[in-house]
Amino acid sequence: DGWATDDTHHTCGAWEWSHGGRLHMLEGIATSTTLETPWGPHRSAGSGGCYVLDPRSLKIDQFKLPGMANMWCYTFDEWGNGIVGDGTTANQTWDVPLSGKQFNGRKGINFILPNGERPNLGNEYLVSRALPDDVQKHFTYACVINLNGLTHYKMRDDGAGFMGERIKAKDGKWDDLVRSPDKHFRPADPQIGPDGPLYFGDWANPLIGHMQYSQRDPNRDHVHGRVYRLMGADKKTIKPVTQHGKTVAEICEQFRAYEWRARYRARRALHNRPSAEVLPAVAQWVAELKPTDPDFDRLRCEALWVQQGHHAVDLKLADAVLASKTFNARAAVVHILADEREYLPGVVARFKTAATDEHPRVRTQAARALSFFGTGEAVAAVAEIAKLPLDYWTKYTVEAALAANEAAWPGDFFTTKLATTNPDAAKLVADIQKNKKIGGAAAPWLKILLSQEPQDQAKEVRNKAMRALADLKGDPSNGRAVFQRMCVACHKVGAGEGQEYGPNLDKVAERSKTRYKLVESVIDPNAEVEAKYLSTRIDDLNGKTTVGLLVSETKDEIVLFDGKDKVTIKVADIDKRTVLKQSSMPDGQAGTMSPAEFLDLIEYLSNLK
Repeated sequence: DGWATDDTHHTCGAWEWSHGGRLHMLEGIATSTTLETPWGPHRSAGSGGCYVLDPRSLKIDQFKLPGMANMWCYTFDEWGNGIVGDGTTANQTWDVPLSGKQFNGRKGINFILPNGERPNLGNEYLVSRALPDDVQKHFTYACVINLNGLTHYKMRDDGAGFMGERIKAKDGKWDDLVRSPDKHFRPADPQIGPDGPLYFGDWANPLIGHMQYSQRDPNRDHVHGRVYRLMGADKKTIKPVTQHGKTVAEICEQFRAYEWRARYRARRALHNRPSAEVLPAVAQWVAELKPTDPDFDRLRCEALWVQQGHHAVDLKLADAVLASKTFNARAAVVHILADEREYLPGVVARFKTAATDEHPRVRTQAARALSFFGTGEAVAAVAEIAKLPLDYWTKYTVEAALAANEAAWPGDFFTTKLATTNPDAAKLVADIQKNKKIGGAAAPWLKILLSQEPQDQAKEVRNKAMRALADLKGDPSNGRAVFQRMCVACHKVGAGEGQEYGPNLDKVAERSKTRYKLVESVIDPNAEVEAKYLSTRIDDLNGKTTVGLLVSETKDEIVLFDGKDKVTIKVADIDKRTVLKQSSMPDGQAGTMSPAEFLDLIEYLSNLK
């Protein structure tokens, strides 16, 4: 017990098991959770992110997801790389750089699915013989407002990380898996079923808000929810791979299945069985694998993931895979050893070796792994990674590992000697110190303004905090990067990238007049909303509700833009009309960026003249 229910939209959900048997759960920022565990209470107020539960020890870890406000998407690829996504925005990213040792002031991270729709409600990889050949290994998510359907992306390696390319048809339009003109079609939680098709729910509701409407609003639809099954028109269902009544060896053979979800369910079965039954049989199965098998390295990882679920990783097997030619396998083993560090001796030496690996994904995993130790030896090994080429993902993870362990920086080495021995690491350290100084000035004022109980604060206290933030300076170039990462789902600057669900921010500094107003607009988006961006709610005489931006109005009809389409409503059919004094920008968005990034964003906006 103890999961927050302050805001039911943000409460804990999107449960997904990792390959190593840990339950990942997502929570939005509008929450205050206090969990009781055998290891003491775990508290989180206004930070949200991902909780990771070890079902054997009942230990809970948590890592924040900067730039995300209300997270509803989690899935893993065949090598155990997690992709985590926001519900509020279209933002999804690789979880490895974010899941190392936590610290205050973490910067936001780039996202991997450009041209996205929002909000996202569940994601999945399309790997099934029951689906068309041309979508295999594509990535999909469900969208419940802008698209009312499921789109898909072709995924590729992007250095250490990943990047997606949204699929287009020959006519240049988006080639979505599902697109419905029914605005009440709300697809959710796509997942490949045991028989091969893609299953997804549809909670079929005209009302999807959590603040705009009463929970007992009679327009809430409790009848029409349903489940769909999507498959290739020329494909057949497949025979489900089942685990009940099978031996451990038989279930291990299921790791050869083409469908990733079949392997997922095989892991779940073996994680749930008694260790005394599973571990000897897995050891025997992996010993009989042949090096000539094209899946040899992945199958050895499958054995290690099963062992991880029982906290019994075989270090000899792990070392053998670390010496393999498959970089994804080496990266996977580093991640396993990092998560099992409490149960295994001598892993730091292995991480130091991985830090010099030829592939950036392995080096990035090593930076994450070393971040947990907080020793001078580990920090020095992280700094050594900077001597090799740093792509975006590796640089982010190295910088985060260094920032999380500032207390372990050895003597004056990081402030003096590093400049001559490792200039790239020295630059990262200088950036960390700069951001800490800038963020340190902003942090206490943001803490006041982002309080969970703002009504308890005097108006003059909040005004003082906003004036103080308005007087602080940031970096406008980095502010533009923050804007591109966090704001383009609803805003544009001029004719640039983005959507216009909120005001176009071209020359916003001229319109706002003062930096104070810019600070206020980000902290409290409902303080002043232009009339044309206020939502209008219309309840008609047939009991239907439409919410959107007012486009036009005559004595006979009203036209609303509901986020995708223009909806015409006859005045004679209107029962009730309400102007909702609420911005579409979510409250608490400022809390999803670091204090330094907040100042950078304000600096960028203040230059838009």
